[in-house]
Amino acid sequence: MDGDRTDHVAQAAWRLQLGVQGVLAACATTADPDTYVDPDQVAMGDLDHARAELDEVAPLLLAEHLDVVEQVKSGLDRAGNGDTEGATRELLEAWRALTCISGKEIRLPGLLGVIDPRT
Repeated sequence: MDGDRTDHVAQAAWRLQLGVQGVLAACATTADPDTYVDPDQVAMGDLDHARAELDEVAPLLLAEHLDVVEQVKSGLDRAGNGDTEGATRELLEAWRALTCISGKEIRLPGLLGVIDPRT
């Protein structure tokens, strides 16, 4: 039965990892001084999706990974307030932790050289 619980936790982490990925990509893009993106347009759809995923999967992660859940929430709040640099820092750290929990390592699309989970 413990294996089933662990599988559910890994699946929850993967879903949240994918939700965070879109916000991270938007934040890293808007934080690039060579790229102009209106901060009011920082991927509101991605932000809403990530918040919905957080609300849905947080109960599965809270018992063992409260710190990661809190870090994702903090990063999403920063992104929602336009703090793309702070959001990138918070969400990158959370994304790496979620990668460890889910067991699925991927590179963030569109950010090669900016974000690599192996670094």
